[in-house]
Amino acid sequence: MGPVQYGNDFGASRGGGTRRHQGIDVMAKRGQRVVAVESGRITSVKSSASCGYSLGLAGDDGNYYLYCHLNAYASGIKAGTRVWAGKQVGTVGSTGNAHEAYPHLHFELHPNGPAAAATNPYARLRNAEGRTGVVASPPKGWR
Repeated sequence: MGPVQYGNDFGASRGGGTRRHQGIDVMAKRGQRVVAVESGRITSVKSSASCGYSLGLAGDDGNYYLYCHLNAYASGIKAGTRVWAGKQVGTVGSTGNAHEAYPHLHFELHPNGPAAAATNPYARLRNAEGRTGVVASPPKGWR
């Protein structure tokens, strides 16, 4: 973990005004660890032209979280892997359509699953900010 910077840029214009930003960009040093904000199951690990290296997390809280522009996945992370809040899932990068000079994590929140419309994850990030860090082993009683 390390220092990050982000603001509430959900809904900001992208693509010259052709679309709206569906997440929050968390600016950080390339290679900095990315952790799960919620316990749950990894549903996808893939690469695309826009999102680059990405992963989806179906949280135990019923929300779906999308992590984009990763530099790499953490060891053992694949579809079906169960993770706990604070478990490292990848590292910050600039893959996909992210500018090479600005490594960051694009973070989305979809209540009720990946097919649901994205909602602003700013409050969720702020809530997690004070308690996040790499948690090397699952908490007691974790399933």
